[in-house]
Amino acid sequence: EKESFELEWSTSYRYGESENQVVARHLQSSISFDLFPTGNWSPFLYVAAERDPFKRIDLRTDGGAGAKYTLARGEATSASLSLALLHTYENFTATGTDPEPDVRNHARWSLRARASRRMNEGWQVENTTFYKPVHNALGDYDIDSTTKLSAILNTRLALTFSYKYRLDSTPAEGVTGEDQFLTAGLTINL
Repeated sequence: EKESFELEWSTSYRYGESENQVVARHLQSSISFDLFPTGNWSPFLYVAAERDPFKRIDLRTDGGAGAKYTLARGEATSASLSLALLHTYENFTATGTDPEPDVRNHARWSLRARASRRMNEGWQVENTTFYKPVHNALGDYDIDSTTKLSAILNTRLALTFSYKYRLDSTPAEGVTGEDQFLTAGLTINL
């Protein structure tokens, strides 16, 4: 039913150790529902949750609705912009220096730009960037950008390299707001 709707669920878990100590542990899951995804305009619903003890995020949730406008759709090139209004809930882990951290509830705008381009001989580059400012305080924002380069091996298999940049302009006390990740992997399309 791809002409009528598209339902997508994504979950990721990142774990890392260095010198016998855990240095990364991040769990994130999201689900989105797009109505009429092949049209120029497509309304959607979106819900996400994440947990990251190293960022002192006990629980962060986003949920909301918006619309996507498709600028280009083709075999080699695609591009779209979307705008949504989200509710964000953030609950932080207590520490000795911050025994009662704030619980944050905000309405946020979410502006997403997405583009992909298939190059010659099986290479593809994609970028998805979110800018999510608090609706009445544009200086309080999150940026989440992922750029992925894929070497398409066959119709079902691709070797991928991705760079992810995340910025929280107002992180929990004692935590840096900027993260960068470089990953390599194998993508399997079923």
